[in-house]
Amino acid sequence: MKALVVEDEAIIRESLKMDIMRLDHGCVYDVYTAESVREAEDIFINQKPDLVITDINMPGESGLVLIEKIRRINEDCVIIVLSAYDNFEFVRQAFLSGANEYILKPIAFSVLDEKIRYLLCDDSSTVSDSEDERAIRHKMQGAIDFIHNNFSRAISMSDAADAIFFSYSHFSRLFRQYTGMTFPQYLLKTRMEKAKEYLSDPYIKIAQVAQKVGYGDNSQHFSRDFHKVLNMTPSEYQKYPDKL
Repeated sequence: MKALVVEDEAIIRESLKMDIMRLDHGCVYDVYTAESVREAEDIFINQKPDLVITDINMPGESGLVLIEKIRRINEDCVIIVLSAYDNFEFVRQAFLSGANEYILKPIAFSVLDEKIRYLLCDDSSTVSDSEDERAIRHKMQGAIDFIHNNFSRAISMSDAADAIFFSYSHFSRLFRQYTGMTFPQYLLKTRMEKAKEYLSDPYIKIAQVAQKVGYGDNSQHFSRDFHKVLNMTPSEYQKYPDKL
């Protein structure tokens, strides 16, 4: 099993490497390290690791850029973000980019062991092999219904997981298998599709649309996400709805 640790602080980088190498998961971990996104990208392409653990804030490009690059190459690689920042926007962007887990520093060995074991080992089988597929599909549909019924307010993946009585990590893995998207990606898609419907009204204000699709008073944040997904501003779409 191959793992890649991306961390600009040498002490943390080497400590994580040693911790991963002593994990007892029934396999031997071959651990590579990088101190920048550019170096990590080269290693990823050449070594094709099964697991990547990356910091977000590093000199040069952000760890979020690395996650996006990895996801364009490999949808199945397990990506764990290790960050010193308990910041909602960082967490949100990490999952939108394609991370499987977000963990705060410093991380205890027991927590690292549990997370990697679950993400790489316990969930390595397919849904049909591990659980009754019909029951899982029913649960995932319940999660989708939860999103469609609650996208107009601030909701998290934890909320959706709790709604169908799944653990956070288990939900994250199965939701991606079922929908082909991470929870934040699916939530964003749902909100943008609904926003397009609201914007068909030429008299509605952008701030009102932002509130209706779960952004509260942060219309600037809404406009930024809308442009990222549709490559035009909400105002442009409202003027030319037939352009898409």
